[in-house]
Amino acid sequence: MFEKTFLEKMRAPVTQTGLRIYKNNIHSARMAALDDIFPAVKAFAGEEFFKQACFFYAADNDGVVSNLNLYGKNFGSYLSALPQCHPYPYLRDIADFEYDIRRIFYFRDQ
Repeated sequence: MFEKTFLEKMRAPVTQTGLRIYKNNIHSARMAALDDIFPAVKAFAGEEFFKQACFFYAADNDGVVSNLNLYGKNFGSYLSALPQCHPYPYLRDIADFEYDIRRIFYFRDQ
């Protein structure tokens, strides 16, 4: 009985709500990864601006990343393109530096 019900639910078409929940989970995971990878950028930029930048970066950069520890490769470039960051050109360098530290740390595991 349980197995039959389970298999029927697995074969059911994906609803828009279900797809939206899945996409929101992925988006939230990407934002959390950026928060973890770029603490210095967050400190310099301020939490509110950082959250907004992460939100839009995660929405605009939805490519396949097999390891979220290495997500955000182009975050520094993204920040430097934002008009709000033009007075702070060092944010890109800080982001690139933090990403390089992360990449080096995880490279040894590959």
